[in-house]
Amino acid sequence: MVYIGHTSKFETRIAVDSDGNPCAVSKCGQLSEAMPSTTMKYAGEARGCFGVCMVKTGVDKYEGKKADIFDYTGQLIVGPAKYGKAKEAELRRVKDLGGIRGPKGR
Repeated sequence: MVYIGHTSKFETRIAVDSDGNPCAVSKCGQLSEAMPSTTMKYAGEARGCFGVCMVKTGVDKYEGKKADIFDYTGQLIVGPAKYGKAKEAELRRVKDLGGIRGPKGR
């Protein structure tokens, strides 16, 4: 679940007493916690992967299927070459760990 806060650069917080009534901070008030702010480069765009396909179900019959939506907001997206390098580096790291069940990996 993604929680999106306000998108303004500014926030006005009002001090309140224990009953929730506005009052001066110097007298009896406490400020509410600051809200999270969310900024995005392309506010009008969805950051997700949406997949659909047609599946043949018989002679001249097709049915539309859709994949689960993958939300990649806040994720690092890389291409196949960079992914392959990172995967190989992680495999080398794990193989070099060794362990209680035997020598280092092959």
